[in-house]
Amino acid sequence: MNDKLFDKKVIKTFFTVRSKKVDYVFSKSLVCFTGGAIMILAYFIGAMLGGAIGGLPFTMDGFNAGGIIACLFAKIFLVAVFVAIFLTFAVVAKQRTWLSILLSLGVGAFMFMMIPMMTPLNANFIHVVMNLAGGAIFAVGLGAISNLILNKTSLV
Repeated sequence: MNDKLFDKKVIKTFFTVRSKKVDYVFSKSLVCFTGGAIMILAYFIGAMLGGAIGGLPFTMDGFNAGGIIACLFAKIFLVAVFVAIFLTFAVVAKQRTWLSILLSLGVGAFMFMMIPMMTPLNANFIHVVMNLAGGAIFAVGLGAISNLILNKTSLV
C-alpha cells in the first residue's frame, strides 16, 4: 500500500517533539482534533450507556435520531475551532501550559455560550455544514497566524 498517510516518515513527523514549524502546527492540530472527536464520541456513548444502565427514559420528545446524530457531527466539527484557538495561544504563550490554558479558557468562555445555538439537539444538515466550514476556516486562519508567529519567534 503506497498511501502517504501511513508512510513511517509522515507518522514520525506528526508525533515528533522537534519538527519543522509548519509540521508542528499541522501535527498538533490533527492530534488534538482527533482526541477531541474521540472524547465527544466517548462522552456520547457513555451518556447513552449510563442512561440505559440507570434506567433513564429516552423519549426524545421533539427530537429524532437524525437530529441527535447531526448534533454529534456538528459538535465534532466545532472541536476544530477550539483546537485552533488553543494551538494559537500555546504558540503565543511559548508553550507555557498554564498561560495557554488561561488564554484559551478566556476566549472559549465567550464562545461557549454559542455552542447550543450552533449544535442544537435537533440539528440538521445546515448545522453540520456550517460547523465544518467554521472549523476549517478557524483551523486554517489561526494555523496561518500560528505559523507567522513561529517564523518570527522560537517556542523556547
